[in-house]
Amino acid sequence: MESTPPTSSQQFVRPRYDYGGKNTGLDARACTNLPELVEFNAVNNRNHLFCLQYNHRTDTHPRLVTYEGLHLAVLRCSVWLAKNGICQALQAVSDSGVNTKARPVGLLMASDLSWFIHFLALLRLGVPVSAVTHSNKPVSLAL
Repeated sequence: MESTPPTSSQQFVRPRYDYGGKNTGLDARACTNLPELVEFNAVNNRNHLFCLQYNHRTDTHPRLVTYEGLHLAVLRCSVWLAKNGICQALQAVSDSGVNTKARPVGLLMASDLSWFIHFLALLRLGVPVSAVTHSNKPVSLAL
């Protein structure tokens, strides 16, 4: 993440996106999920501005985050989550041969970039994520 404005004279490269999620279209390079989209932009649009992260303090400048900075933050967070046992590998069920998925993780909603970084890192690790807010009713949280 940067504290000075990124300078990019390169034109923004638009990614191709496969909405079906299985890359069955004509372009095998199309992104099929958010982690792939983040990686695509880190490679092709790395110096372009992703967002401005403002602080609660009004006397500080916002943090400028490039696509490359976002990608690096997601990678670091993924490593930390995996080291701390959040990542669960898919395990095959012996009788049916069907893969079981990792247990979902609920993330309490926040209004800053760190929430989005954790969200992307969990998706990158193959962990299903549910966004939770304080206004959710208990019945809406039942999985």
